Amino acid sequence: MRNQGEPPEKDPAHFSGFLCDLCNSAFAYHELRQCILCGRWACQSCWTPEFYVCNSCNGMITLHTLGDKSTK
Repeated sequence: MRNQGEPPEKDPAHFSGFLCDLCNSAFAYHELRQCILCGRWACQSCWTPEFYVCNSCNGMITLHTLGDKSTK
């Protein structure tokens, strides 16, 4: 978990690269998005644009909504 506004980790192997917190691949800063729930930085393949969250948090949202449907 990261605080909102906290920058992504720099990639030690690349001068201007930053790491995706989910897949640990290197990307340019503008290619990463910060999750509004957990603060992790995610690349396009680790991102769920529907809720503006990382795939990890999207999994929790999905589980929560499935639980709501089963109780009705």
